[in-house]
Amino acid sequence: MNTIGKARKKKSTDTEGLSAFLLSKLPIEYMQIFTIAFNKIAKKGAVLQASKHAKVICLSKEGQYPEILLMNIISERLQLAFPDEAKRSFKAALIIINVGYLIPTSYIRPLPPPSASEERLDFICFVLKKETGIDYTCNELLIAHNILTGNHDTQVELTFDCNIEKMHHYLNEYKTLQPQSGFSKFFTPVSLLPYRTSCVMCYEQLKIIFHGAGNIIYCTKIQPCLLYKADCHRCHRSYRVSSIYLINRKETLVTLESQKANYIHYSGSPVFAKEFLISFSSQLIDNYVTFEGFSSATVKIFRRLHQDIVDIITMDTLARNLQSVCLYYELTNFIFMTSKSKEISYPYAIAESRTKVKGGQSSRAIFIERNLNWIYHVFTVFWSNHEDIFGSCKCGYCSRVIILDGHQKPRRLVYGGNYYCDHHRMQFAEEQSISSKLSDEELRNYLIFFKKFEEEESQCNVGRSDIEERFETKKRSMGFIASFLNCGIIIGFSDSVNHEGPRKITDHLLTMLKLGAKIPSLLVYDAACQLFKFWQFRFNGEYMQKTRYTQQLMEMKLVTDRFHNTVHKGKLCKTIFNPDSEQNKMDFIGINTSLAEQTFSYLTNFKLALRSFAYPTSALFTILLFHLKNCDKLSEDPAQVGLIIGTNLEYKIEDQSMHQTYCVFETLLIEESNKDEYQNDDGYVDLSGQDDDND
Repeated sequence: MNTIGKARKKKSTDTEGLSAFLLSKLPIEYMQIFTIAFNKIAKKGAVLQASKHAKVICLSKEGQYPEILLMNIISERLQLAFPDEAKRSFKAALIIINVGYLIPTSYIRPLPPPSASEERLDFICFVLKKETGIDYTCNELLIAHNILTGNHDTQVELTFDCNIEKMHHYLNEYKTLQPQSGFSKFFTPVSLLPYRTSCVMCYEQLKIIFHGAGNIIYCTKIQPCLLYKADCHRCHRSYRVSSIYLINRKETLVTLESQKANYIHYSGSPVFAKEFLISFSSQLIDNYVTFEGFSSATVKIFRRLHQDIVDIITMDTLARNLQSVCLYYELTNFIFMTSKSKEISYPYAIAESRTKVKGGQSSRAIFIERNLNWIYHVFTVFWSNHEDIFGSCKCGYCSRVIILDGHQKPRRLVYGGNYYCDHHRMQFAEEQSISSKLSDEELRNYLIFFKKFEEEESQCNVGRSDIEERFETKKRSMGFIASFLNCGIIIGFSDSVNHEGPRKITDHLLTMLKLGAKIPSLLVYDAACQLFKFWQFRFNGEYMQKTRYTQQLMEMKLVTDRFHNTVHKGKLCKTIFNPDSEQNKMDFIGINTSLAEQTFSYLTNFKLALRSFAYPTSALFTILLFHLKNCDKLSEDPAQVGLIIGTNLEYKIEDQSMHQTYCVFETLLIEESNKDEYQNDDGYVDLSGQDDDND
C-alpha cells in the first residue's frame, strides 16, 4: 500500500488514480481480472470519455498476415467471384477452394459421366448452404471457383486443411436426401496421400496429383478412398502411398520410410490397412489359417456388418491380392530386420502367381528365383547366429546342437518339366540319363564298401538310401528337410524331391555352410549311422571332395535321436550313435533330441497353406513362415529394423548383389532388354494412366 501511495504522487495517473507503473506491479492473474472488468466498463463509454487516449500501431511478425497489395488482390477476386454483394462471403470462398481440392473432378476412373459431375457441384452447394446459410447455384459455384483459382496468390492464401470428418458427416446427410445420386455412391472424402512429397534423388518439391480410386481393407470393413501420387519427371519416379513406382523399370521400390505407412498399397485398387496384414500373419502362426480361409471369413464379416458393400470385393479377389501383398510386405520386413538393406524393389505386377504368364516367365517368379539364394543366405546366417543378437535362450544350452530331420506332409509340385530354358532342359535330360546308367555301378561299389566292416553288428537294420532315385516328368516334393538348433530356432531348410536320403542331407548341410551359417559340431539325425557311412564312403572322392566345408562335416559328432535309437539294433548304433552312451551323454545331457519331430507336428498344420504355392514362391513362403515362427518363439517384433547394425553379423550377411543368380541365357536377355530401354528412352513418358493395367 505504501508503494501505491507514493506512486500516485510521482507517476502520471488517470481519472481513477491508476498509472502504468501501478499496473506493472500487480501479479499477472490480477491483470487478467482487470482486463475483463475494463472491457465491460469500456462498453458504456464513460471511462474512455474521461481518460487520456493514445494511438497504438501493432506490428505483426513478418509473413503473419498478407501484405496490403495481396489483400487488395484477394478483395478484387472476391468481388469478381461474387458479383451479388448479398452472396459475397469470405467463408464461401474458403469452402469453394478447399472442398474443390478434397473432391477432385476425376474422383473415379474412367472420368465420371456428366450427371456425376453435376451432382458433385450440387453437393458442394449443399455444403455452402450448411456453412454460410446462402443458396448458391451450380453456375455461380463454377464461376466463383474459376475466378478464385485463377490467381495463384489467392489460391495459396485461401488454402487450409479441410476437416474430413465434417465433410464425411455432410456426405452421409446428403446421401439420405439424394439416395439415387451416383456421386454420393462413388465419392469418399478419405484421401491417401503419397508417403512423401519431395524427391529423395533431386530434393524437388513435387505436386500432388490424383491417381485413382481404391478400397481400404480393414479387419471389419471396407472403406472407399482416393489415391494420390507425386511424380518426379526428372528422376522418373512416382511416389505413392507406401512405395515408389520406378517408371522406366516398371518396378515397385519400398524403403524404410515408406514401410512405416499405415496403409500398404503397391498396385491395383485394394489398399490394405497395416492392421489387416498383421492380423493375417498372427493368425497364420497361431491358427494356421490359409489365404483363402482368412479371405472367406473376412468377406463374411463384411456381409454381416455392411450389407450394402457386398459387391465391392469377392473372396477370390481378396485372397489373390492378400497373397501377393502379404508376401512382399513380410519379405520387406524380413530384409529390413535381418540385413543392412534400406530399400528393396519388386516387379510391379505382383499378382503374377503363375510361373508362366502369356507364354513367358512370370516377372514375380524370375524375381524370386534370382534372389532366393540371397534371401536364404540372410535367413540361415541371421538365425544361426541369433544368440549374438538376442542373447542366450532360456534353455541354458543355446545353439549347442543342430537337430536335423525330414518332414513329408507338405507335398507340393516343385518341377513341372518346362521351368528351365531350352538349353538347360536338354542338359538336365542328359544328366538324368547318365545318373540312371551309373546307379547300378554306384550301388555295387557301395555294397563293397559295406563289406569292409568286419563286425556283423555294424550293419544297422535301419536303412535310408537315395541311390536308385528315378526321374519323373513331374517332381513332387516329399516335404522338406529342416535344421533346428536345440533351443527351437529353425536355421535351414531345403525341398526333398521324391524322398529323403543321405545325399540330400549332405547337400542341405553343405549349402548352409557355403552360405555362411554357423553350425554346431554336434548333430542329431534319425539315421545318423547311415549318414556317417555315406560320408565315410564319399569323402575325399569324386562326389565329395575334401574342402573346408566337407572337412567340417567329417569332424561333426553324429547321434540318433532317443526315440528312433530304440529301433536301431546295430552295435555301433547303441554306442557311437547313441546320445546317452558313456562317450556321448555329457555332450547331449539336457538336449531334447526329438525337437524336430515335435516341431513338425506343429508345421503339419501348414500343409494346406504350403500346397497353395508352386516353386519358387513355395520356397520363399516357407522361409518367411519359419522367420515369423522364430520371431514368435523369441517374442520379437518382425517389423524391427537394422538389428545387425553394429554387430559381427554386419560383415557376415552380404549385400543382395553378392548372391543373385542368373541363367547365362537370362543374362543375355537382360542385356538385350537394357539396350532396348536405352534406345527408346528419348524422354519422360507419364505412365500413370497405364501402370495399373499390369496387375
